[in-house]
Amino acid sequence: MTLSEFAEFERRNGARILAIGDQYWREVRPFFFQPLVLFQEFSSPAASVPFKARLGGFQHALSTHGSSNSRIDLLMFTDIPGCLAKARKSGQIKKAIKHFRIEESRDAESFAREAHPVYVDFHNRCGYGFFSERRELSVFAEWSRVLHANGKLLIYGLRDEQGIRGVSISYLVQRTLIFASSFADTASLKLGAPSLLLHHALEVAASRDDVDAVFATRRRPGKSLDDFYLCRGAVVVSKPAFLGLNPVTRALLKFAKPGEFRALVGLEDSDKVKPLADSAPQTRLERA
Repeated sequence: MTLSEFAEFERRNGARILAIGDQYWREVRPFFFQPLVLFQEFSSPAASVPFKARLGGFQHALSTHGSSNSRIDLLMFTDIPGCLAKARKSGQIKKAIKHFRIEESRDAESFAREAHPVYVDFHNRCGYGFFSERRELSVFAEWSRVLHANGKLLIYGLRDEQGIRGVSISYLVQRTLIFASSFADTASLKLGAPSLLLHHALEVAASRDDVDAVFATRRRPGKSLDDFYLCRGAVVVSKPAFLGLNPVTRALLKFAKPGEFRALVGLEDSDKVKPLADSAPQTRLERA
């Protein structure tokens, strides 16, 4: 997908996406913005960011360290053939292959009908607060229609004789396959369903000549999900970044949520906090 196609797709999914010139920004939290794709690099601190960032802030990766005051750590699969070779020797993958098969989903209605119970099971198990509205079948069905209408998403169902037991959703942006979403029911976990879904995504990436890497997520300290990816061959790609924060927002974060502040800056517990600029040099905050 092009960035404009990706932006429109994310808007249809309910994401808050603003366009400033030819740059797309995602409001990941109220009044805090990041580029539509987190791995996008800027040559210098952004000259134009959304007006609402004046009350909160923004952050983006940089191509060099010159103007950086933070970092963004990404979990990515860069040696895809190596990861696949190691995984094929894994007992968990071998066991999962014996129990499941993976098929591409092309029909929104059947996907909604079969995958919805899996999603509810997953959501109950994990206790996530976000996207809880998809626990309602009608909302999940609408999400399924948005996914399948796109035409450029890779939607796969992990199946056994009972039907869908897990799901993975990926999409290609700027030669990077984004492993955007995956979930499985509780009973399939011990049979290696999550590992097989990821393994299949890597196989898809390896089969294409327009994929250089697979992006999993942003690394966060203490996140067990990070360990899931790291144990399966992901590497930490640390990018220099610029973080512009409203002075009040910065003070509140450092006082009320120091852990989140350090994670945003990209600091380990042993690192010292460096001074942060309140906004980018010559930054113009615009309405969109």
